[in-house]
Amino acid sequence: GGAVDSTVYKGQVLKSLDRNNPVRQNNDPLPGRIRYRALDYSEVEVPFGDKDQKGDFTLRHGDWVQFLLATDRRDQLQRATSIALLDETFKVSGEKREQGTIASLKEGFGFLRCVERQARLFFHFTEVLDTSREIDINDEVEFTVIQEPGLAYNNSRLQAIRIKHLPPNSVQFETLVASNIEGCVTREAPKSPIKSQDRVEGGVITYEHADVKKTIMYFLKDCEKPPRIGERVRFDIYMVKRNKECIAVNVQQVSLH
Repeated sequence: GGAVDSTVYKGQVLKSLDRNNPVRQNNDPLPGRIRYRALDYSEVEVPFGDKDQKGDFTLRHGDWVQFLLATDRRDQLQRATSIALLDETFKVSGEKREQGTIASLKEGFGFLRCVERQARLFFHFTEVLDTSREIDINDEVEFTVIQEPGLAYNNSRLQAIRIKHLPPNSVQFETLVASNIEGCVTREAPKSPIKSQDRVEGGVITYEHADVKKTIMYFLKDCEKPPRIGERVRFDIYMVKRNKECIAVNVQQVSLH
């Protein structure tokens, strides 16, 4: 409760809330601390509690945040509220951020498809920084990966925290290496990709590059229409960032006139 001033302040988190330990710092209702520079340039520390964040995303020591000041009517004590994480946090901290897209959504949690990881990555909806936003499949995001807290290291899963939405077409799972390469199909792609030892097997195209015979894999989803064995095709080469392997994409038959 209390009066909330409309001035937006900027400060740094000195002490974040330990959400895994509800029996908190000697039952202080406002265990968090933010340091900011007041209008008279003095440095002020102000407390906050677990209702004062905009959303329940993980806050960390050293985060840059913006917030409003609330003054308690009874004792005139101030606390920070409407706390939101500022983007510059990630620039300043050097925190490793990864990218991906939302692959599936369940009740209160979901899984991300990652640019740099094979496995889908678990996340809680509460870690999405923009609380005003509906979360949708295929949303492009950046995030920080941590071991799930509170569990023994060996059986804890990884999860994504501090999830920030990115503009469409920011996330690239593959990068273009070469375009308009010609080759010949030497193995047809199976109707549905076959997995063998953690690899998905597609079809094979053999081509020459700088007088060296090379082979590259392709999948039916990347073909205009399924090429037959022995057919000449033109294609682009993309490198999959996750495993640094190259695949043939935009595979089209070369008409032999």
